[in-house]
Amino acid sequence: DRRAAVKAFACHLPGQKRFGVGQETYEKGSGCVPTGQRTNIIVRLAVICVCVFLIFSAVNMQFKLSELKQTRAQLDEELAQVEDRLLYIRMRLDSPITDEYIRRVAREKLNYRDPDEIIFFNDLAD
Repeated sequence: DRRAAVKAFACHLPGQKRFGVGQETYEKGSGCVPTGQRTNIIVRLAVICVCVFLIFSAVNMQFKLSELKQTRAQLDEELAQVEDRLLYIRMRLDSPITDEYIRRVAREKLNYRDPDEIIFFNDLAD
């Protein structure tokens, strides 16, 4: 192969700035890599960088998604508690006003007691 011998010889000539052998072009200091192959390497590096970026973005999105799911679960639990509290308040509002209701409100809200009742408070911790 005469072309291969010419490429090998021409690739190592000192002082040559740029020269062509057949269809390929070589540059001084390039390690005898054709410029077409160098562009191919640059394209491959760019594709690898884009792939790494996309993988990093996908992993980051998965972490954010799991955090959002946890937040949603907490908010759903809080919503259930608020709905239970709302149901309890509606039941109390819908109940008729009876003597028992008046007594309960007087004890809970106004700290009243019956005339013959003695209330003991426990300040000791459990």
